[in-house]
Amino acid sequence: MGSGKSTVGPLLAGLLGWNFVDLDTLVEARAGCPVAAVFDARGEEGFRALESACLNDLAGRGRVVIATGGGAPMRDVNRWFFRDAGTAVFHLHVSLDGALARTRGDASRPLLAKGSDEVHRLYETRLPRYRELGAHIATDGKTPEEVATEIVARLSNLR
Repeated sequence: MGSGKSTVGPLLAGLLGWNFVDLDTLVEARAGCPVAAVFDARGEEGFRALESACLNDLAGRGRVVIATGGGAPMRDVNRWFFRDAGTAVFHLHVSLDGALARTRGDASRPLLAKGSDEVHRLYETRLPRYRELGAHIATDGKTPEEVATEIVARLSNLR
C-alpha cells in the first residue's frame, strides 16, 4: 500500500510497450463496486477470494505489467502466480513512514481504517514475503519515472 505500483505500473508498461493491469481494478469490475465496498459487503476474505480469481484469469498472459494488491502475495493459494517461470516480480519497497504519508486520508483503502498498530503489523508481516517473491526496488526518494527506469534496466539484465 502506497508503494507506487499503480503509478509506476503504467509508466513501466509504456516503456516496455506492454499492457498494464491493476488487479484492484479487475476486482472492482468483477464485483461491480469499489474495493472499499467489496470489503464492506464481503469482508477481507471475500475480497481476497475475488483477488485470487482475478489472478487466475491473468495466468499465462504475456507482455503485461500487473500491479497486485499488497495482500495477494500473502495468500499461499496465490504463490504459484508469483513463482511462475517467465514472470519477473518486483517488490516496490517503501518505508512505513513513506507509505503512510502517501496514503494519508485515502478512504478508499479499508486496511488503513484498522489503525496505526494494525498497519504497522501488516507492514512487518508482509515484508518478508515480498522480499522472498520479488526483486527489491527501493522507492523512497525516487520519482515514479526513476523507479520504472530501474525496473527496465533490471529486466534487461535478466535477458
